[in-house]
Formats: sequence, structure tokens, C-alpha cells
Amino acid sequence: GGVLGRGGGGGEGVLEACVAVALVSATAIGREQLVRLEAARPLARVAVGNRRDTVLVQWAMLGLGSLTLLTQVRCDLLAVEEEASELIKGLADAITSVNEGCCCYGCLVVGNLAVDSRWRVMLAADSSIIKGLGSMLRSNSERVQRHCVGAVRNLAVDDNAKRLFTNDRSVHAMLKSFLDSEDSITARHARHAIENLQSSQLLVEN
Repeated sequence: GGVLGRGGGGGEGVLEACVAVALVSATAIGREQLVRLEAARPLARVAVGNRRDTVLVQWAMLGLGSLTLLTQVRCDLLAVEEEASELIKGLADAITSVNEGCCCYGCLVVGNLAVDSRWRVMLAADSSIIKGLGSMLRSNSERVQRHCVGAVRNLAVDDNAKRLFTNDRSVHAMLKSFLDSEDSITARHARHAIENLQSSQLLVEN
């Protein structure tokens, strides 16, 4: 915790701490321990504060990808508005990174955060996130494809994201091409993403 707390500027031990968090967060018990240690916000600050260090960002995003499965963590990361905004900028950088790990785990974090309606609105309002996901659908990496399509699926529930994704005709074409993917998870994500984009939100009059 101490190392990550100081780690906004990188430095000694921060990479090791990020790797440790990523490995511990792979199990449910590990995630619960890390939540008690309040590791998510320092980890997000490390990812945002060291954007040029793609190895560090990759490990930080992998840890966040596991931690953001938890509702508590998604809420914790919203605690400080400025930090949440900075994380979105960091995610926009990560998902368009030439580093496959940054891109893959950045998409995973976006998809997990988008489960929370408050995060979904903030992410969908950021055109660089939407454009980044749209362009990364063309990635040749299967794991990037899987997490990118998953992020599109979860964001597509939002009206603003729906409009932006629909305006880019290539998004629908790419999603359709994934319906036949050998990766069953990617295919399922694609099917739900298309359904979410096509379903118009019916406003209920009070």
C-alpha cells in the first residue's frame, strides 16, 4: 500500500507493487484483501501518472481489471471527481496504446466500470473512449478484440454511446464479423453489443 501510495510519479518498487497487486487480485480472496487495503485508487493514480511507462500501465490496468469486478471498487474509484476524470483520460490512452497489454486490460477496465451507470455516463461522454474502442475493434489481437467488444457491449446501453457507435458504420460491421468468432466469449459479447445498440431506450412518462 505504501509503495503505491507514493507511486504517482513512478520510482523504485512501484512496478513490483503493481505486479503483486495484479497477481493477488486474480483470486476472489485476494480482491477482498486489496479492497480492505484500499488499493484501487492508488493503483489508478499510478496508471494515470506513468502513462509513458507502458509496462507499468499494463500491470496497473491488469490489477484494475480484476478489482473493478467489485461494486465496492467501482464506487471507490468515483470518490474523487478529479481522479475519476483523470482515470478516464488514462484509459483513453491505454486502449489506443501500441502495447497490446495496455490496450487489452484498458478495454477490460472500461467494460467493468461501464457496469455502473454513473461510470457509464462519464465514459460515454468521452469521445476519445468511444473512438478508441471503435478503432480497436479492428485489432488483430484476439484478447484485445474480446475485451474491446465487451466494453462496447456494456457502454452501448447508454444513449450517448449508442448514438456515437451507430454514427460509425464500421462499428456495426465489425461487431457482425465477430458473431462467427471462434472465441465464444467474443461472439457472445458481439451479439449482446448489437442488441444493445439496436434497442432504443423507451422513455417512461411519469
